[in-house]
Amino acid sequence: MRGLKTGLPAWPQIHEELIENYTTLEDALVDVDQQSVEADEDHDTWFGWTRRALAALHAGEPGRVLDVVAAARTRLGDDVPRTLRRTEAYALARTGHPDQALTLALADVKNLPMMSRFDQAEMLHLLGDLAEHRGRLGQAIRYLLNERTVNPPVQAGRLHNRLHLMNLLLTSETPAHRAMAATVASEGLAMARQLDTDPTPFADALLRLALNSSISGNLDEVLSVVGADGSASLTTLAIGADAVSRGEGQKAVAALTPLLKGKSTIAAHAALLLGSGPLTGPERTAVLRLGSEIVDGRRYRFLCTWLLFDAYWADGQHEALVEVARDHLDNELPRVAGAARMALGAVALTRGEHDDAVRWYGEAVVLAGLEVLEEPLGRNVLARYPEQLYQVGAENNELLRARITAEAAGRKPEGVAARVGLVEAIDAWAEMFYSGSLAGELVDLIEDAVKRQRTPEAADAVATRLEALRSDMRRRSVDAPYDDTAAEAAKFLTWVSERLWDHEKLEAALAARGHACRLHHELDDHASLALELGWMGAIARQAGRPGEAEAIYQRAIAIGATALPPSEQAFVIGRYGNLLHQQGDFAAAVHQQWRAVCVLSGTFRPLTVESLAELDDVPRAADPTDAVDEHQQCRWALLLVNLANCLLAIHSPLFPSTIDLAETAYAAAHRLHTKQDNNMRTIDGLLNQLRALRQRLT
Repeated sequence: MRGLKTGLPAWPQIHEELIENYTTLEDALVDVDQQSVEADEDHDTWFGWTRRALAALHAGEPGRVLDVVAAARTRLGDDVPRTLRRTEAYALARTGHPDQALTLALADVKNLPMMSRFDQAEMLHLLGDLAEHRGRLGQAIRYLLNERTVNPPVQAGRLHNRLHLMNLLLTSETPAHRAMAATVASEGLAMARQLDTDPTPFADALLRLALNSSISGNLDEVLSVVGADGSASLTTLAIGADAVSRGEGQKAVAALTPLLKGKSTIAAHAALLLGSGPLTGPERTAVLRLGSEIVDGRRYRFLCTWLLFDAYWADGQHEALVEVARDHLDNELPRVAGAARMALGAVALTRGEHDDAVRWYGEAVVLAGLEVLEEPLGRNVLARYPEQLYQVGAENNELLRARITAEAAGRKPEGVAARVGLVEAIDAWAEMFYSGSLAGELVDLIEDAVKRQRTPEAADAVATRLEALRSDMRRRSVDAPYDDTAAEAAKFLTWVSERLWDHEKLEAALAARGHACRLHHELDDHASLALELGWMGAIARQAGRPGEAEAIYQRAIAIGATALPPSEQAFVIGRYGNLLHQQGDFAAAVHQQWRAVCVLSGTFRPLTVESLAELDDVPRAADPTDAVDEHQQCRWALLLVNLANCLLAIHSPLFPSTIDLAETAYAAAHRLHTKQDNNMRTIDGLLNQLRALRQRLT
């Protein structure tokens, strides 16, 4: 506004008649300080109250905003203008009431198409802000991207959009968002320069993205774009990193060494860069140790720790390696704790303590996965001691199995495996039994480590042992066929799933059942696959995942049609019908329950009074000469009760007839049963309810 009023040298002066209008408009748009707020308190209009609320919001006092809005409503009524409602919504979000703020904002959303471009942009920004406060980062980014597309008519609004959007994109872990952050930061940098506003936040964001390899292009190109607008320390760090990438060691040391005096993330990053290239020997070790001890160094601190392990190993400083590794056994990051165990295992191998080494390596893989063996220290040890590291698979197996078994048995897990989440432990343990098992992956890693050796002599020294190791693997595969191992693993996982289901640890039970099903699929055991999928659907249903449960049931039914006996087929179909009933799809539920009855009875016909009358109180045996056992009779009664329950839901006149048949079937099941198990109690409870309903209906 002021720029337009002043104009360029060739512009004519603003017309005198417009000066008064300009002054009024400037007063409406300018940020007001506390003095102007107090001076305006006698201005008892919505305009005045809105100015006071905006001033409080800009001053970071959301509580005072709410006081101003409440006072305005008391004085002027509830017809609050749109700008004041938006200000109130921002204040509510900042005082811990984002849901209430969203309710207030949504009242205006219906008018969004009729708003001016300015108001549309403001509304989208508000919705993005509220989504952020409600912890919905992706949704917040989408709203601010839409605001960017609308293109706020005020340049300050466009700049504010880029700053907020850039910060959200930098917070996201999604690669596409991180890449987009560079574009938004570049736009913001250009706008800030044009408005003569501080460009440092945008310049620093571009430098950080370049330093972390999140955008394409070289560091020197980013440094050229940023110029002198980045913060001094971050710009120096980028200059040093660029020198490291170019192999300009002296320049890198000169730029990065002064940054080590701080205790910040930048200092830890500088230590990491120096330890990755320019420095060697004791100097490298000293710098990495410094970086590993910077408390505020974030992930760069831990990267320094990983390289420090390798530096001590390369220098033969085994005692120092043991000391620093023991300090990190309980590190909060599993990969660092795993790398510490790798270091202790490496030293144990040099001392001939092979059992201790295998134990340390087994724990390392439990905590951090096979990726820990791909760290520099891991590759060096793999190449020197392949036979011992081949045993890591067995150690890893035992540690994970003990952790899973403890939880399944209702005990508290102990030892290092207790640090691994239950679902993660199940996933890692099951992975060992799929095609391309852990043992094979270990040998591949060892072979890769041999190829990385710097001299042909070092590689040749291990090649013979590596071939012997492969021969040992082939021998073991003959002695213990893969299929037998996978089948036993599937049984164990099924047992684990049952026990975890009993303890209502449904996510873990679902994971274990899923792995058991995958193993049955690899073994071409279609009957077991269909059966376990049926139970997996039941767990998914109980876990509150009806869509997933329906897909699982449908797959189980399709496979079971040719792989399962009629009694098992019918039970899976019946459980699918129960799911549909629970979802309120009553007609489909009746169809599936009747289909289950038909499969077990052998009568495939429409559901009518006549078809019901033709059913017996006992199911048809697969072989007419075989007697129906109590298990089949119990399932038959349960199917009929569930069918009656579904018929009741759609007010079918067949309901009373079905209840009569279900009661007779239940009586037959009760005569066969020797004890009152859960199935019988379930049938008894349902029948009592349905009898009461029938009595009321008649």
